[in-house]
Amino acid sequence: MSFPFPFPVPPNSAFGSIPVGHPTQFPTNTRQTPSKTVFNEIVAPPDDTEPNVTLYLNNLNDRIRENTMREYLKSLFSPYGPCELVVMSSLKRRGQAWIVFESIEKSRKAMDELQSHLAFGKKIRISFSRNISDITRNRTGLPAREKTHKATLNESNEVQSKRIRTETRPDDFFNTEVTAPKSSSSLTYNPPNRTLVVEHLPDSVSQASVEALFRPFPGFVEARLIPGRGLAFVEFIDEHKSQTALSKLANHEIENGHFILISNAKR
Repeated sequence: MSFPFPFPVPPNSAFGSIPVGHPTQFPTNTRQTPSKTVFNEIVAPPDDTEPNVTLYLNNLNDRIRENTMREYLKSLFSPYGPCELVVMSSLKRRGQAWIVFESIEKSRKAMDELQSHLAFGKKIRISFSRNISDITRNRTGLPAREKTHKATLNESNEVQSKRIRTETRPDDFFNTEVTAPKSSSSLTYNPPNRTLVVEHLPDSVSQASVEALFRPFPGFVEARLIPGRGLAFVEFIDEHKSQTALSKLANHEIENGHFILISNAKR
């Protein structure tokens, strides 16, 4: 009766001799080598939309920066004729873009020849756009689309976030110079950290009133008011404590009709 051995057996062992070169003398790795990555075939999407000058692109690599993707698509589609691009950068709409040509013939040719084109490791899906783009509306004199309530709010927030301000850093909290940095917009996102920036403070506010506002929150260390700037820095022991105060005092009315803005200081 024979037994499979996972290791070489000496010729004069109790189990008998095994010929040189027998598989049991030289165990081999039977694990299969992973095959090379194969990109999934992207079949042209079913298109029941009437051909038009605007192409809709999706399945774009959403890890590529907007400017890089825009330049790449411009170089890819411009040989088919003058075109304008709309590349989405928001978190929910990444991986999408629109290409607007001057004629249907050019857009159709670009779609036929570039369908499933490999770009940054993913194959582009192209179809005719279901909606008339704002670019086409302006060209043809059509009335602009009515904005939804959500779009109006987003536009308002974007306008506010583009106010020209110099960003502050946590190191400025300890700056004892008379000239203080300009306040930063609270709508600009900075990662949570232990230092908060308080803006839009009224001229009548005092150091003591700022400290009294934040002292009730656990982890409060100190506050420093920048005179004449409507600005203060508030420090906590860590970012977890500071975020509690930030969420509780967001748009806090410090005086009648006077609301403050609070944000994380730039790291």
